[in-house]
Amino acid sequence: MLTHCPECQSKLHEGQHKFPDGIFVVKYCKNCGFREERALF
Repeated sequence: MLTHCPECQSKLHEGQHKFPDGIFVVKYCKNCGFREERALF
């Protein structure tokens, strides 16, 4: 699992978002805008 941004090496922030197709864990970088979403089962 990622803990640092692969693009700029800054620490990733993590949260959960609910979308119509389910709940997702979202990791994002406030520095460069990198974003990764994974479905939570």
